[in-house]
Amino acid sequence: MEKEFWPIDITYAIVGGVPEVRIFGIDNENRRVLIIDKSFRPYFYVQCESCLDIVKTRLSKVAPLERCEEVERKLLGKLYKFVKVVAKKPEDVRRLREAAMSIPDVVNVYEADIRYYMRYMIDTGVFPSTWNLAEVREVGDLKSLRVYEVTKWLGVRGGFPPPMKILAFDIEVYNERGSPEAERDPVVMIAAKTNDGVEEVFEADGSDDRKALKAFVEFIQRHDPDVVVGYNSNGFDWPYLFQRAKSVGVALRVDRLGGGRSKAYTATGR
Repeated sequence: MEKEFWPIDITYAIVGGVPEVRIFGIDNENRRVLIIDKSFRPYFYVQCESCLDIVKTRLSKVAPLERCEEVERKLLGKLYKFVKVVAKKPEDVRRLREAAMSIPDVVNVYEADIRYYMRYMIDTGVFPSTWNLAEVREVGDLKSLRVYEVTKWLGVRGGFPPPMKILAFDIEVYNERGSPEAERDPVVMIAAKTNDGVEEVFEADGSDDRKALKAFVEFIQRHDPDVVVGYNSNGFDWPYLFQRAKSVGVALRVDRLGGGRSKAYTATGR
């Protein structure tokens, strides 16, 4: 079946030892969906002449490899020979890159610094902020999401974005001595408002902010926003909230799959 959807967020998870690309979005019937792809593997290029065997031998001792193969690619308009190294897991790429650079006669390593999900979007032609078309098969439901596995990407089309549920928030913290530290200083207030007019303020009970943190999590889960916005929220609010919640024993489960933060301090799926 064909599915048309507007991507909101993209990430990946390791499922059964295999990387699974996860694209959260809204389909053309205004349903929240999760598109998964288990077929894509991370890769990079090693520039050298006739070094396939040594690259494969040396790198296989560092991390498991999907495969290594000789390819030709253009660099600054000239054709060169490379070894394409395909890893099994994205987190292995850094170690494999460093090991490749230590091999004699290796001139350079390319495209090892492209993030896995960006590499996926580049190679498959998935575009943010537009309607994407894909051939998919229905897998089932996961929490509030209908899940599909992609079998073929079919391109994009223009058009207006779907209606989205948006939530804005801001926090206030307190430290009478100067710069606040999440392990010590409470979140005294969290203000949140949705684009359909619902707003709430969650206040700490003196220096005890556990109830306020829990109430904020419940507010997000209840309204299930597609987009969460704030002023410098990735730079301050989210890191402080996650560290503070960890310090006081509160599970800050704000992503669409019920987990915590990603490495970028964002709520996965929103």
